[in-house]
Amino acid sequence: MHAVVIGIGNPLLADDAVGLKAAAALRQKIAENHRLAEQVSIKELYSRGLPLLEAMGQGKKCFLIDALVNGCGNPGNIHRFYSIEDMAGIWGKYKTSSTHLMDLETLWELGKITGMALPEKIKIWGIEVAEVNVFHENLSAEVNKAMHTVVEEIISTLLIDLGGEET
Repeated sequence: MHAVVIGIGNPLLADDAVGLKAAAALRQKIAENHRLAEQVSIKELYSRGLPLLEAMGQGKKCFLIDALVNGCGNPGNIHRFYSIEDMAGIWGKYKTSSTHLMDLETLWELGKITGMALPEKIKIWGIEVAEVNVFHENLSAEVNKAMHTVVEEIISTLLIDLGGEET
């Protein structure tokens, strides 16, 4: 597997599901391109714990999509990070001993320390969200629009990086 795309979120908490919905949309689009389908794995995860660390190591390239709540932007704003260091402190640090709620920086360091497989290249899309404490399965309009933008960006990046042809 050359690349892994991971959508993260909670399917029941409105905009928090943006990563999962993006992964589902990508799965459908990638299935339409034989070359990409052979080289890309799509994962949907409900937390950023050890399962995320394991999933990230399944590709030489890793693309993450998750909701971002940092209060610095409007819902639907897209933040792009090209390394773990680029997003230092942005994703929030959970003060817990649980490996289920580990921030991405700590998770990455754990992977390096323990010798786990890590991707050579990582790109992270954080979509600023509005509703994450409301129980329903729909994205807000702004977040839904941003999600489709991110899906198209990832498809374009994969086509360039992996040499797939548009169909």
